[in-house]
Amino acid sequence: MIQLFLLRPGYRDENIDPAWQTWYCPDCAWIEGILHYYPSLRGRMEVIYVDFPRPRPALEAVLGPQHTACPALVFSPEEDPWPLSGQFTYAAGRHFTNDKMVIARFFAEKWGISLPHP
Repeated sequence: MIQLFLLRPGYRDENIDPAWQTWYCPDCAWIEGILHYYPSLRGRMEVIYVDFPRPRPALEAVLGPQHTACPALVFSPEEDPWPLSGQFTYAAGRHFTNDKMVIARFFAEKWGISLPHP
């Protein structure tokens, strides 16, 4: 099963002033836009929303504590992210990427959606 991990929007970051400000992850929002344009994609993978503060247990469970950035497109151990295998990282027995452009290209190559305009 392919898993897509995204940060929940509206989080606070205690390290940035003002402390009351809420935020969203721009790269996760960009991927959310693709999911909005092509809603059938949600049925092709499991979309998992995680909280901003680390640790992120759901992501750590599949990739380990050193790979908790979002967005993250993660493949089960028996899957290969063909046709873009060489553009994915390999850790904890799984292929994954945090690169929004690689994620978008994978969606286009694998499931036939449009590519982002250069």
